[in-house]
Formats: sequence, C-alpha cells, structure tokens
Amino acid sequence: MYRLGVVLADLENPERLLYRSPNPVLSPETEYEIGKKGESWVPNVVFTCGAVPAQDKEVLDATDEILVYYGAADTHICLATGRVGELLPESVRQEVMGKNLCHL
Repeated sequence: MYRLGVVLADLENPERLLYRSPNPVLSPETEYEIGKKGESWVPNVVFTCGAVPAQDKEVLDATDEILVYYGAADTHICLATGRVGELLPESVRQEVMGKNLCHL
C-alpha cells in the first residue's frame, strides 16, 4: 500500500527537513484508488503527481487551500484538496513563520 504524507523543507536549504507528518494524509480508500483485480497495474496505491496552492500567493495562511494531484491504482489521475492548517500543525506553522524558514 502506498499513501501520501506531508513534508516541509527549509526554503534556503531544501535538504533540511522542517516537518514530516507522523501519519498519512491520503490513503487508498475508494474503489478507483484500491483498483480492481485484473484492471489496475498497481492496485491499492495513491502517489503524488504535484501540489500547488489554489491561489498564487507568496505566503500561505492556515485557511489557504492546497490542490494535490495524485495517481490512483495506476489507473486514474485525481485531485484532493486540503487547507494548510489541516496539513501542518499550528506549532509547526508558528515556528516556521517565526524563524522565516520558508514560505508556506
């Protein structure tokens, strides 16, 4: 099973990881994500194809929406949405913004 999580890297030094979600934020659940036997190349997976803010902004707020494009069971391309505040805990957002380590 492949699932998606959230990582946040330092803007100036992308090798430095600022946050990694302890749990997946997207797992295969629906029929098209799980796949049908004999119809899906790789069943039971979701894999990221890209993530972008819904609105073009320099700095994102907790209420701003993120669009996540993902593949499902190697058969479908899908779109999931979430808010920054749902994906990054408040304590992480405050620490990152306070130290000006990245643009969310």
